[in-house]
Amino acid sequence: MNRALGLGVSLAVRHALQRPMRTLVTLLGIAAGVAGLRAVQLGTQGALDSVKAAFEQAAGTTAVAVIPPGEAHVPLPAGTLEAIERVPGVEAALPSVQLSTVRVEELAEWQAPLYPGQISGLWVQGVDLTREPGRGRVVPVEGQPLTPGVWLGESYARERGLHPGSTLRLVAPGGEVTFEVRGLLAREGLGARNGGSVLIAPIESVRRAFGLAPEAISEVALVVPDHRIDEVVGRLRETLGEGASVVRPGERGKDVALRMNNMRAGTDLTSSLALFLSAFLIYGLYASAAAERRRETGMLRCVGATKVQAALPLLWEALICSVPGAVLGAMLGAPLAAGVAEIFARVAATEARPPPSDPWGAVLVAAAGILVAVLSALIPAIQGARQPPFDAVRARAGAAESPSKTATLAWMALAVTALAGLWLFPPRSSGPILTYSLGLLFIAGCTGALPALIGPVASGMSRIAARWFGGGWALGAAGPRWRPVRSGLAAGAVVCAVAMVGGMSSVALGVRGQMEEWADRALGWDLFVRKPSGLDEALVRQLQALEGVRRASPVTVRAAQVQAEDGRTLGLSVVGISARAYAEEGAYTVVGASEPDESRNLVRSIEQTDRALVTSVLAEQLGVRAGQRLTLKTPTGPRTLTVSAEIVDYTQNGFAVIVSQVLLEEAFGVKGADLMALRLEEPQHLAAVERALSAMPGVRSERQASLKQRVLDMVDQALSAMDGLLLLAGVVGLLAVGSAVALSAFERRGDIAALRSLGMARRQVGAMLVAEAVVTSAVGSLGGMVVGMLLAWIFSEATHRMGFPVAFVPPWRALLLASVAALLAALPAAFLPARRAMRISPAEALREG
Repeated sequence: MNRALGLGVSLAVRHALQRPMRTLVTLLGIAAGVAGLRAVQLGTQGALDSVKAAFEQAAGTTAVAVIPPGEAHVPLPAGTLEAIERVPGVEAALPSVQLSTVRVEELAEWQAPLYPGQISGLWVQGVDLTREPGRGRVVPVEGQPLTPGVWLGESYARERGLHPGSTLRLVAPGGEVTFEVRGLLAREGLGARNGGSVLIAPIESVRRAFGLAPEAISEVALVVPDHRIDEVVGRLRETLGEGASVVRPGERGKDVALRMNNMRAGTDLTSSLALFLSAFLIYGLYASAAAERRRETGMLRCVGATKVQAALPLLWEALICSVPGAVLGAMLGAPLAAGVAEIFARVAATEARPPPSDPWGAVLVAAAGILVAVLSALIPAIQGARQPPFDAVRARAGAAESPSKTATLAWMALAVTALAGLWLFPPRSSGPILTYSLGLLFIAGCTGALPALIGPVASGMSRIAARWFGGGWALGAAGPRWRPVRSGLAAGAVVCAVAMVGGMSSVALGVRGQMEEWADRALGWDLFVRKPSGLDEALVRQLQALEGVRRASPVTVRAAQVQAEDGRTLGLSVVGISARAYAEEGAYTVVGASEPDESRNLVRSIEQTDRALVTSVLAEQLGVRAGQRLTLKTPTGPRTLTVSAEIVDYTQNGFAVIVSQVLLEEAFGVKGADLMALRLEEPQHLAAVERALSAMPGVRSERQASLKQRVLDMVDQALSAMDGLLLLAGVVGLLAVGSAVALSAFERRGDIAALRSLGMARRQVGAMLVAEAVVTSAVGSLGGMVVGMLLAWIFSEATHRMGFPVAFVPPWRALLLASVAALLAALPAAFLPARRAMRISPAEALREG
């Protein structure tokens, strides 16, 4: 047994060295697939860890936090701090107030945040400095430790040339406030928030400067003994009731993770397809290798080797070639993960941290790549070992192969079965795993059937090439008939790459189209007016009465939690608006409303504070429809809301409930607004209104076109997470075509030498191999266009189940460009094999063969 095992390994090593091109392509194919999986695994985990770490670092030594319900940016109810301090087990309570602003000098460049939870500017935190020493939340690096005054994050201060003793001018509700910088903070604890762009000051100073109530508190962090945490949490929840939430640092940010799942589904699928493509690439390579070694396999069987022993050399070769590829892919995945984490972190509105070091995860991903390689080589190895030994010995190793009719029928049956599964289990109502599995099986079936189709197609294209381009091109166009299995699977890799581009492009086009249409309606106001510290009540009234303004609506966003009738809860944003102004503006598309008057009446209905509009995203997530009820958790207690209608709206990534501004004032204690949306009397009033706004201290206005472009740029950034993964899929397809041509050139050295002896020019040899690559790529491109259209439909339907419904948009342009790119990529893929073939010496090749 040991000698047989050693012989198998020896043969595998010999063949790997004899076929360096196949070894290299196997290595690179597995590396590309593993790198894609590793990048998504590390990148998404890195972004999620960033959200968790932001809260845990800010917590310092505290174990529990008391916050407004749903993490709303509103003060806790009066008396909350005193009630907390009376609970047994609470060793220390650390109150704070939190808000955002910007330096006066930077106001002109300030842009309002777009992402939920995003902070644009400086994050201000007022703390009780007498309670903080020894708690690990405030870590000075320069200045007197915790002396009263303003403390800035070190990186923020250094970038702006600020130091202890500098004067800091900040935008405030009343105009501007001035502080003296007393020290700089390390990027630890509270100093780690907002990427280090933080200011910490005594809580009383922040309250006075920013017009907060004398007892206002945004959050209370608690020091509790580890063994009493559960007990204290239970007592606090019982004591504080619905007016506050009691959470541990690691429990915060769950709503962010939910928003990220929509993107993660797409990146997971794309990276999985890269490894799926690698499997087909390796299957094609080793199916060809098994055909090459028919005589050798037959000889092994004749001298007494079992079928298993005869199959082992091919499997050992796949294992030997895939191990370095899997290791390389796991290593390359780490730098790629940084880009994925950056995109996800933007959606999560947190700082992108380096992806975590995860050796065990790298091992698992590498093992998956190795397993895929070995399993891909298993079928060719078994087929080669099952051939009758004497028939295999008599066979000429270089003879043209013919695809198995049984295998072709099986692949076609697989494609038909997958289609039937998609019909029986529609993507719109089925789970994503089932849908994507059926989609991959359909692609596999189509790819497996290509070897039977590529021969007739190559024959037809050969006749056309002979008529228009000459004999060299005609021989090359007929080349895929020589090894239809290998050429068909290479074309199949191109099918997968082109189809994936089509499917993902369709979703991207749908998302961008819907966002653009939504932006034209919901963001169709002439001007959007903001202030970094928020708009107070007086300023809101001033803007509503501004000359040249026809209508105006305050818009206020607060984090909250809702509970559906079936008990499911979800963290989201509650958005307060002027229902009358939005109804007159026609800013919302109401699902199911057939007439404009019906839409306006439904929007106007939320003037009643027990009514709400829900977005399509939220409707899918919670399964709520018009007429059903939601329970909104607010600082003043739960509020039951009846859903008036479902609207197409992507405010806060679509995770929003739209209510009257009056409800926010009553339930959340809102005074003023986050922004004002203005519709002008006439377009010519724009310049005069902007001049009036520029005269208001700290006020910034933004035109509709500018805001719309920022929104669309945000969408493009979010979708760009899949671009690199699609590129990996394209690389695997290119490797498949190049390897098919290279192996064809190697196997046909004798034929090429004979043709050269008969007078074929070097350039005709090169043209022959280029034509073979182009035909293989063309067949894959045409198949990819067909499969890509179906995949686009599957993806768009599956988005409904994911909670972010996207309309189907035929990706004609993307499919055409991907097909042209595949054809053009076939030229460099054939260049090296063609160059080597052109240098073949006829005499040497004929002596070898």
